[in-house]
Amino acid sequence: MRCYFNLVDGSEVILDRKGIEVSGPEEARSEALYVIREQRQADPVAAQEWSGWTLTAVDSTGQQLFSMPLDDLKPVRPVALAGILLVGAKVLQNFADMLPNGIALVTLFA
Repeated sequence: MRCYFNLVDGSEVILDRKGIEVSGPEEARSEALYVIREQRQADPVAAQEWSGWTLTAVDSTGQQLFSMPLDDLKPVRPVALAGILLVGAKVLQNFADMLPNGIALVTLFA
């Protein structure tokens, strides 16, 4: 299935126009969590600007799969991290394309 990760802050919406192929909502959630955590670790100062933003995942019909506030994520469990590491790299560029101007994307996969 194709999944799109939109960013919303109440007054602004940044649409993911590319999306990624995932096996289902759980893989989409895992990829989103991985990328968000990687970005937080890479640039904690920039991540503070995410306060109030929510990531909303939708399928190709626009049906919402899940949503998660970017400023309220809990640490990932080690077992989940192993799975996330296997699939997270392909969503990094999509996430970078969605970030507002001036926020840099730094990855371990470059």
